[in-house]
Amino acid sequence: MALFTIENTRIAGVSACVPEKVISNHDYTWISEKDRKLLIKTTGVENKHVVGSNTTASDLCYVATERLIEQLKWKKMRLRF
Repeated sequence: MALFTIENTRIAGVSACVPEKVISNHDYTWISEKDRKLLIKTTGVENKHVVGSNTTASDLCYVATERLIEQLKWKKMRLRF
């Protein structure tokens, strides 16, 4: 349900970026197998993508944005302040 509208606008695309490294909740060694199964059953999460210590959310956003701009064949503008 829309709360407001903005004329002459559209969503041209959506993009996302997830880290390559995947960790499985099945591999946790610090909890019992029974607890691992319960964790997976209650959360529905078997695997998760994780970043290294030098990667931030904005790094992932940047990659997703660059890919989307390329796919949409948009030209980037330089803003001057």
